[in-house]
Amino acid sequence: MRKASGTLGSRSNNSWFQHGLHRQHGRLQASLHATIVDVQWVVESYGLVLAALILVGGSLGDLFGQRRMFLVGVEIFAAASIACGLSLNIQQLVIARCVQGVGAAFVVPGSLSIISA
Repeated sequence: MRKASGTLGSRSNNSWFQHGLHRQHGRLQASLHATIVDVQWVVESYGLVLAALILVGGSLGDLFGQRRMFLVGVEIFAAASIACGLSLNIQQLVIARCVQGVGAAFVVPGSLSIISA
């Protein structure tokens, strides 16, 4: 039985996305002429950057306001998502996924405090 919480919701959404991305490995690898290692970087770069910067995102939220950092994070994530869609090669896609992780690191701490407020 699942609890309704922001953390679980965001984690399950990420798991769903990651599962969808895993199903597309072959297509992604063929269309961008990438190796399996390159494709793995696409999958893992988001989580790596998110985990590395989530505490920084929380601290910046404390300094500048949770709502402001949440909105900045959403804007960064949206711009990076567009960049993912427009990527012409695997390197651009990995960089865009890393930028998505930066945006998510600003969104996650703020979303939990905004929901409870």
